[in-house]
Amino acid sequence: MGETSYPMPFKLRINGVKFIAERHVFYSGGIGDPTLICSVCQKRFRYNDAWSAAIENWYIAHGPGMLVCEQCGAQAPITEWQHEPPWAFANLGIEFWNWPRLREQFLTKVSEVLEHRVRLVYGKI
Repeated sequence: MGETSYPMPFKLRINGVKFIAERHVFYSGGIGDPTLICSVCQKRFRYNDAWSAAIENWYIAHGPGMLVCEQCGAQAPITEWQHEPPWAFANLGIEFWNWPRLREQFLTKVSEVLEHRVRLVYGKI
């Protein structure tokens, strides 16, 4: 049994890979309204000024981006909150345009090579 092959997007007008090696916020643009989920009480929050301030602190000021849950008072960096659709805060990222769905084995291998967790974030224009 061989591996399933996927057609590569080389015939598409817009396709490619971009490596981003600097502090960056990766978000699922065009896929639903962003929601934060407290990892302690599971309360959901819509995007608000506190979330914006935490992102700005992490991204621009290179701080921890601390955010306090309005429900239970738990405090954690914005990088540790759950996000729906998924977001990622990283110093290294790889963007793929018009590629087939990335295989789990690929994501696992990237995580092993980097010795760091990998988050998959989808976007749509």
